[in-house]
Amino acid sequence: MNVIRKLPNITHEQRVIILCCFAYITTIFSGYDFGQKDHILALFLFPLVILQLLLTYGVKVSAIVKWSILILASVFILIKPHFGLVPLFLFSHRIVLQKRFNIYKDHDFLALACAAIIYAILLITVFNDYLFEIMPNVISLYANDISQQQRAISLLIMLISLTPVALGQTIFKKMPEIVQLMSVIAFLCMIPVFMQGKGFLYHAIPHKIFFAGAWTLLICYAVNASLKEITFLKLSGYIIATGFICWLCIQGYTNINKLPKHEIFKTSKLSDVLNDCSRENCSFFMFTDTINISQELSLYTRKKNITRFPTPWYFPVLLYQKDQIKQGLPAQYTQKEVDEKLSFFLSLEAQTIQKNTPDILIIGHVKFTGVSDEIFDFKNFSTEHNETFKDIWMQYELDQSITVDRADYMARKFPNEELTTYDIYLRKNSTQNTK
Repeated sequence: MNVIRKLPNITHEQRVIILCCFAYITTIFSGYDFGQKDHILALFLFPLVILQLLLTYGVKVSAIVKWSILILASVFILIKPHFGLVPLFLFSHRIVLQKRFNIYKDHDFLALACAAIIYAILLITVFNDYLFEIMPNVISLYANDISQQQRAISLLIMLISLTPVALGQTIFKKMPEIVQLMSVIAFLCMIPVFMQGKGFLYHAIPHKIFFAGAWTLLICYAVNASLKEITFLKLSGYIIATGFICWLCIQGYTNINKLPKHEIFKTSKLSDVLNDCSRENCSFFMFTDTINISQELSLYTRKKNITRFPTPWYFPVLLYQKDQIKQGLPAQYTQKEVDEKLSFFLSLEAQTIQKNTPDILIIGHVKFTGVSDEIFDFKNFSTEHNETFKDIWMQYELDQSITVDRADYMARKFPNEELTTYDIYLRKNSTQNTK
């Protein structure tokens, strides 16, 4: 990476370590899971950080490289706007280092500010339904459905992330500034993970890049500093860092080989159902509790997935609240509020099905953890709580039920995963619906 080579005040070996950590986290480490937006964000956040540091240190960067990074990073960082904490910190760092407040004239500030303004305008004008209707429910339902245990773990990781800063201010005062900066950035990248409180590994991909870089450089520096008097061991830190990275790569490669192969998706029972649909522009709606099936099915069968929400994330919270009210226990919402929210989301699902008229409905027999041990009956529930769904179900007929091992779709991460049954409904009066 051209911009990394220009980082001042660090050695060539240290630049290589930073680049290796970035490469490992964005390839081997992220291979533990399917592609996620956090992964895409991380790919552009890292070069943005390096570029901002170069601009802070007054290092000249070619206009093509600079604006390519700024334009792409300014757009992709808005996938999760709260990661704007990172450039905000780097602007603060620049103000302190350069002793000036007019950073609003700097190219990186202008690029990020323009992207944020355009983003806000689009939200208000084009996606105002999401901003004013979906987003409040996301905050109240999804964002509040957190695990305190995961939050505690995230908090511990945040504190560990700052350890290089403490060591840099006490024991290793000559340690390169980049180590402490990456440490603080790792801390900032962990704040969204802490707030989400879900414990999803892919949420931490941006954090891991800077965490790995800071700690690997710290270990390297500490070993070299302690062995500097012994000439033939002077590069021990680099040797240890290299060995550590190689070990991580081997471990990562081993785990990636456990991921489901392309053939599994292409020849699965659910794929066969979709492949049997011969109509041009064949589409499907899927009700399931995991994102790692519907999107892959669409990709490998080339059938359009019209499902509005990848997973019905709103159901577990609302059904739990409904059960609390029924038992006379404390609840966050009243019965009326729960019914209104359920009606709202079901109406969105119904509108999507009515608009796209999918050829196939794939309805999973799923259980919502923490709500009930019983299978959730989506067909009956949607019929009872939404008038439109009554008409929708009359347009479809049950063709078959298929039982699959969902672990096949998720790298067998869950060896005790129960078999899941999916009911397959075909649209009536569609002569070209199946082969």
